[in-house]
Amino acid sequence: MAPTGPHISERKAYGLLFLVSLIWAGNFLAAKVALEVVGPLTLSALRAALATGVLLWYVRFTHQTWPSVSAGDLRIFVILALSGLVTNTTLWYYGMHRTLAINAAILGAMGPVFVALLSATWLKERLSRLNLLGILVSSAGVVLTVTRGSVRALLDLDLHPGDFYILAGQGIWAVYSVYARQVSRQFSPAVITAGTYIVSATLLVPLSLIERPWTALPHVTAGTVLAILYAASLVTVSHVWFYRGLQVVSAAVASLTVNLLPFEVLLVSWLLLGEPVTWAHVLGAMVVIAGVVLATRPSEPPALREQGVAPRR
Repeated sequence: MAPTGPHISERKAYGLLFLVSLIWAGNFLAAKVALEVVGPLTLSALRAALATGVLLWYVRFTHQTWPSVSAGDLRIFVILALSGLVTNTTLWYYGMHRTLAINAAILGAMGPVFVALLSATWLKERLSRLNLLGILVSSAGVVLTVTRGSVRALLDLDLHPGDFYILAGQGIWAVYSVYARQVSRQFSPAVITAGTYIVSATLLVPLSLIERPWTALPHVTAGTVLAILYAASLVTVSHVWFYRGLQVVSAAVASLTVNLLPFEVLLVSWLLLGEPVTWAHVLGAMVVIAGVVLATRPSEPPALREQGVAPRR
């Protein structure tokens, strides 16, 4: 088993997971602020480049010596980078730029459903009737959210295009989650995250030149800088903290962190972004979360701790 850093108590794990959920909710606000000035590719590249330094410091701080990583391990980090920051996170930023933060949070909660479907296809994990019911229920919640509870919006295609970017990103995140679960025993969460960010920065920085990021410099504000630093530091490290908590409590308990997220974002978006909260948002969030709980309920107890539940943002 890879080293994971000092052991924490169950009580501290609960507190850490709740803190993580608050940090992730704040990431929706940070994304909205940053995307007013920089493009999605540029934001992903800045986050990857800045976070690399933070993660290297974190790895050195939590490990007595530098972990041993061979050239053969590069393939692992390339796959995780391509299915993580390079595509999933970038699509999430594209979606956030074209939809409400509330919608993004509700649709993002569908991630575990995509994981369940991919696990059934790729790993041949059995889906029970309850799991299939959960997939149908959560899908109904997605339709309710995307259409804002209006049949007319569906018929007129009066929809937020960003919603579909968010859903596409969740499908790719499922690949990241399932693959990460297969390689998680080789390295600690901090090492996996750091290696993934190093490769992501190498790929994203050249790609971001497509958006000509230097043209945004005159429009950069203190809020823009703080939002980017927030995503590159707290949000990045919080993913490591999530998996630290998951080592202490069960995945079922840790998933409550994710299930709280749509409601936390709903409150933050209403208070700080002025986004309208409708009955369709509240009901859609409740239906999606209920479906996710059913869709990810394991058929066998041993599978409980292996189910991926953390969103990659």
